Amino acid sequence: MLRSLVGSEMCIRDSLGGQDIDKALMDHVIEAIQTRYKCDLNTKPRSLAKLRLRCEKIKRSLTFASSEVMDVTDLVGGNDEDEDDTPKTVVITRAKLDDLNNETYKKCMNIVKKLSLIHI
Repeated sequence: MLRSLVGSEMCIRDSLGGQDIDKALMDHVIEAIQTRYKCDLNTKPRSLAKLRLRCEKIKRSLTFASSEVMDVTDLVGGNDEDEDDTPKTVVITRAKLDDLNNETYKKCMNIVKKLSLIHI
């Protein structure tokens, strides 16, 4: 019975966890860049690929740190000669990551609870 429950839960959501957390973080950063720097990364496939890797790295880093700063200068097209040379950044805190993924965490815990009830 344990095997069938595990199988059915995994069939429903086989990517629940890491990829969902990365996606929520990416969506947040894309929105922050759009608001702050007026740049739509959804039209830049290479920038999105770079952002995905950075979000994965930031997610791992926030396991131990309370905040991280992501440099997005190259993602939004770099600095123009008219602008100052300050880097373009997005600050991501552990609290914000948790807030973005609260529903994902709840879904994961529900699966764990179901599995632990069977195992007892």
